[in-house]
Amino acid sequence: MNLRHYLATARMSRAQWIIVAVCALLSALDGYDVLAMSFTSNAVSTELALSGTDLGLVLGAAGIGAGIGSLVFGPIGDRIGRRPALLASLALSTLGVALTALSHDLTALISWRLVTGIGVGGSLAAATVLASEFASERRHGLVLSLFTAGFPIGGALGGLAAAPIIQTFGWQGVFALGIALNLVVLALVAVFLPESLAFLAERRGASARIERELERLIQRLGVSEPVVVEAAPRQHGQFGAFAGLFSPRYLATTLAVWLTFFLLQAAYQFASSWTPKLLVKTGLTPEQGIFAVIAISIGGIAGALSYGALTSKWPARSVFAVLTALASLALAAFILTTSIVPLAFTAALLVGFFLNAAIAGVYTTAPTAYGPSLRSTGVGVALGVGKIGGIASPVLVGALLDGGATPLALYLGTAVFLIVAIAGILKIEPYREDIAATAPATEPVTERQLV
Repeated sequence: MNLRHYLATARMSRAQWIIVAVCALLSALDGYDVLAMSFTSNAVSTELALSGTDLGLVLGAAGIGAGIGSLVFGPIGDRIGRRPALLASLALSTLGVALTALSHDLTALISWRLVTGIGVGGSLAAATVLASEFASERRHGLVLSLFTAGFPIGGALGGLAAAPIIQTFGWQGVFALGIALNLVVLALVAVFLPESLAFLAERRGASARIERELERLIQRLGVSEPVVVEAAPRQHGQFGAFAGLFSPRYLATTLAVWLTFFLLQAAYQFASSWTPKLLVKTGLTPEQGIFAVIAISIGGIAGALSYGALTSKWPARSVFAVLTALASLALAAFILTTSIVPLAFTAALLVGFFLNAAIAGVYTTAPTAYGPSLRSTGVGVALGVGKIGGIASPVLVGALLDGGATPLALYLGTAVFLIVAIAGILKIEPYREDIAATAPATEPVTERQLV
């Protein structure tokens, strides 16, 4: 039996679950690193006398960096391996967090948030692919839901810790904690995350080191029967992986994935970055603004974890589209209920639930849309395009806010963007040859297996 097909169909081993757990922990760390600036936004803007536009640039810098990191480290992962790309990007985000804590002016703050974002974007691209590749067919939706849930978990825990830390140590304390967390996760990644099986299989025979690494990985995964290691056919040809995304096989899928990532990330960055500041403008306190982001993160945890269960009962794309529509309605309900605080916090939970469930959908779907030799590039570039939405969102909102836009108009406009995202969702097609080519002829390949 082919090894890739064996791992896709067999019961997931303890080693596979450890890989998934480390990837989810890495996702939680990224959530903390990205949202740390949101939790400290009121304190930072007061201390440095930032305007709305200034704060928008600070909040958007990590998104700009994440876009760059995804675009750069995604293809690097296909070239030198997912694991070294992940370690390098995680080291970079650790450096960015450390130097953010030492920033004393707007330029330094933007610069080091940019570096932090580059590291976060690169690590998310690599970790998404690793989590997807080591998941079985049966557990694929659950695994990617767990991975996606890591981000709001990191955000929720960071939000709970932020208020007392800021009161005791100032806003810099939030980033000092981030330094310690980054170093711990960097050590765990170095010890527990192996190289991608698809990457090793594609380069089998290139060197003795690759052969030894592949043999160690097979033993670590506890493979219980004889298997053969076959590489999937390369998809990109002489012009490189990036050009392969625009081949006739992938063009429509690539554009659909990009549109979906862009709009979902724009909506998420808006809700998570600007909510504390905008709620203060509606009359709530800064503490209530932070609690609203915590509510969004807590709802997001439940939503991301629920996606896998929902797709085990209904077609994945239909679930994905419905969740996105419900996220749009929840955003509108949230801003319309701010005068009634309990209702507003309930709506914030729903915003987090539906929005993060939809994001779990795109993180689950994107890796399955590309063949193994294009997977890291496809996911990395899609994340980069999504981060452009994350960039545009906080920066544009800051400028609109300075121009007189109301919180009501900003939230309702974001709700409309999510309706547009549904068109992209319905056009994403799975990479069918990936499983069908290795499955026994007697076993039909269903859409649920592929998605």
